Amino acid sequence: NKDGSAFTCTPGDNRVAPCPSAHLGSRVGTTNPENDPFLTIATMGSWATGEWNNMTGLFTVSEKLARAGSVLLAWHRTPAHVQVLLDDITLSLVGAPSSQPSTTPTLVCEDDTTFKFMNKKKKSCKKYLKSKETRTARCNQWDKKFGKLVKNHCPKTCDYCADAERCLDDAGAKFKIGTKKYKCKKLPRTKCNEIVKKKVIREICRKKCKFCG
Repeated sequence: NKDGSAFTCTPGDNRVAPCPSAHLGSRVGTTNPENDPFLTIATMGSWATGEWNNMTGLFTVSEKLARAGSVLLAWHRTPAHVQVLLDDITLSLVGAPSSQPSTTPTLVCEDDTTFKFMNKKKKSCKKYLKSKETRTARCNQWDKKFGKLVKNHCPKTCDYCADAERCLDDAGAKFKIGTKKYKCKKLPRTKCNEIVKKKVIREICRKKCKFCG
């Protein structure tokens, strides 16, 4: 609850103390979102003890929604006094009806069209990495003005899409922020945009900071 007290509800009880539920929808080809079966809270934590309320379960979706480029996650029956904070959301296509061909979700891997090395107009992914002779070296350069690793933002040109490391944390990376030391695994996500030694942490702790989405 917003006042810091514990919020409780009764899963399956829609009259006395209903639990919030989540719906998936898509605006693809429709004016209003297409709603699919909802997911209800499975376990409850207490705000008073600093725990999270966890929602786990399975959405059954239409073929159109399964193939949508983006989806809408909406909340239902959330009391006005309850504050909803979202963290660590994962949506994965886990299967399809036997009559339908199976679909495996893939990460989009394209160059960032807004990226400009050192913010110079003539140093976009396409132009800055045009030469094959210098491409490998430049792909591994850090833009020290903005703390970005070139290949993170030009993965297609840098042939980085299929690299297993692209969406993983750099092994052995350590940081000191203020007086505290961190490794990617223990790094609070609120620190992902911190800059250490002219490098943005999310460019290094890519899995922890959900760099790939």
